[in-house]
Amino acid sequence: MQAKGQDSQASDKRQAYLVRCWQEADARWRYSVEAVDGRSLPRRGFSSQNDLLIYLQNILPSQNNKL
Repeated sequence: MQAKGQDSQASDKRQAYLVRCWQEADARWRYSVEAVDGRSLPRRGFSSQNDLLIYLQNILPSQNNKL
């Protein structure tokens, strides 16, 4: 079990997102992502999986950076 101070520091660095994926009637896939951790960030929509992944790579901490 972590000490109380360590747990609160870790929770300050957490980010939670809801990613939605759905297929339109014309068979094209659509994607959206929105923060669900209390931050007031707008929902973002994407028409390609590649654009969604690029966006996530830009907003999420890299694995090389320690949380």
